[in-house]
Amino acid sequence: VHLLSFEMSPEREDLDSKQLRARIDSLRAQADETRQLIAAMRRHAVVEATPAPVALPRRPPPSVKRMRADTSKLHTVVLAVMAHDREASLRDCLRAVLTSSGATQLLRVGVSMDAPYAYAALRAEAQNAAKAYDVRIDCWEHA
Repeated sequence: VHLLSFEMSPEREDLDSKQLRARIDSLRAQADETRQLIAAMRRHAVVEATPAPVALPRRPPPSVKRMRADTSKLHTVVLAVMAHDREASLRDCLRAVLTSSGATQLLRVGVSMDAPYAYAALRAEAQNAAKAYDVRIDCWEHA
């Protein structure tokens, strides 16, 4: 599973134009990498992707044996979009991902919403995208 993360919190609004351009370029690179991953998975090929950053590696307890995933049986990727309160960013993200070749067959999409005042607008964006791309998009509300 490849995690594509977008920081869209209100605290990010103070970026200057150079920082914003760098952020946009980074997101475009992540989107390109995700498209390549989707294409490779459609061919059942194994590719190396840049892992999403994690705080600390988690180790299983000593009594647990390591299990290796059988990628030949991987047919679905779950994409969770952290939307916060940015309808336009959600719309752009869903369009970028769902217009990728094979994305609607391979991806399960969920939208995570943590700003109660924006639930209705974000849910409407998700429903519009679901209709436009003929795909199910789940919405998760939590504060």
